[in-house]
Amino acid sequence: MDKIKYILILVLSLSYLKLNAQCCGAGNPISISNVDQSISRKNLQISFDYRHSKTDTYYEGSEVSDFDFLGKLKYAKYDFMNLGVGYGVTNRLTIQGQLGYYIQKKENFINENIPDAAASGIGDFALNLSYMIFRDLQRGIELTPFVIVKFPIGKFDCESEGVKLPISMQPSSGSFKYSAGFSFYSNVSQRWYLTAYGLYEYAQRIISNNFDYQYGDLFYFNVSAFHRSTENLSLGLQLAYEFQDRAKSRGEILVGTKYNLLRITPSLMYKLSKQWQLACFVEIPIWRKVMSIQMSNKWALQTKIIYNINLKKRY
Repeated sequence: MDKIKYILILVLSLSYLKLNAQCCGAGNPISISNVDQSISRKNLQISFDYRHSKTDTYYEGSEVSDFDFLGKLKYAKYDFMNLGVGYGVTNRLTIQGQLGYYIQKKENFINENIPDAAASGIGDFALNLSYMIFRDLQRGIELTPFVIVKFPIGKFDCESEGVKLPISMQPSSGSFKYSAGFSFYSNVSQRWYLTAYGLYEYAQRIISNNFDYQYGDLFYFNVSAFHRSTENLSLGLQLAYEFQDRAKSRGEILVGTKYNLLRITPSLMYKLSKQWQLACFVEIPIWRKVMSIQMSNKWALQTKIIYNINLKKRY
């Protein structure tokens, strides 16, 4: 009887008000460091990312909400890894692949009668094709459009003790996603350079054993300013805007899935050698506006290691 009671409480809690936990969205999270869309010809770039995020605050509109309900979360968090491999086919054409993996996703409930939800596993695989359409070497300007296809190859329809986990707790998004966007780079001076990155993402409808669901359209844009403090060290500050439109379940619009988010990201990029680079990012939301009541990202920490191999010298 206790197990049946927990299952009923969990199902009611997860469906109550159709609340959305942005912190643990399914599939690979948007990379705040994905600005290197171009790789030189016959160069191989291998990268490894680690990202940690945690939140414990609900919002209604732009204000903190203290609304209480049965299935309220104490916190939600995740630890995520991403392996990327990129190759410069020409000096303008670059192809990249990225595979995500959740070490852990967890939702901890305030109500002790509701068991915590946890999941781990492979996320999505992203294939990125970019082509530099404009380059001015004299002024140091580059403009590179790109397209991305995300394949839901990882774990989906996950269950815990016979209870299906909510969409936010699935490691994979479960959906093919298609993105188009651009990256921009400009040398302002010997010490300063600017970057910009923007994309639009559309997700196919999911029809699986446990879900009939479609993510809302996603718009994302950031602009960053970097200062070359030393020959090897660059310090930067990024301003990013993210908009997620309302999702649908069985054709019905889910009100509590639409949000606007504005954040700043201090960053540090260090060149360890000719081949190795290290980058660190701290993501800090400064404004948000959500529809209905939602648990929203509070902060995120990301580190990135890059290894470059010049294949021209090897063959």
